[in-house]
Amino acid sequence: MKMAINAIEYFLPADSENGRSLQIDNPEWCIEDIEEKTGIVTRYISAPGQTATDMAELAAKKLLCTIANAADIDFLIFVTQSPDYALPTSACILQARLSLKASCMAFDVNLGCSGYVYGLAIAGGLMEAGIARQGLLVCSDTYSKYITKSD
Repeated sequence: MKMAINAIEYFLPADSENGRSLQIDNPEWCIEDIEEKTGIVTRYISAPGQTATDMAELAAKKLLCTIANAADIDFLIFVTQSPDYALPTSACILQARLSLKASCMAFDVNLGCSGYVYGLAIAGGLMEAGIARQGLLVCSDTYSKYITKSD
């Protein structure tokens, strides 16, 4: 069975910061070295009260408007290390917000950087096994709520 990524969408919060703002709080840091090693020049900051699921919903709705009928989605994999609650899973909350069918599998994968790759592998496995035909892989986090500017 052939599998493909049909579309990618994103959402970025309105607030952002760059290395200069971190330099003010951490004058001893060599921001240029950090940016070169991480590749991160701009960090987007979720609004107070804005959750990973809120941002995931905005990106997923953009995606569903362009490529799919929500009734055709067989699974939703939500990769996040900052879920809204311990229970229910953020994927189930997102499933309801997107009006996905009740038979749509929905589950969280609690990983960070490697989560996208693991999510792709899980999605591929579901499709290869014939369990599902089409799904959504959504990655969203609100790290700025948990990591201090000095870390």
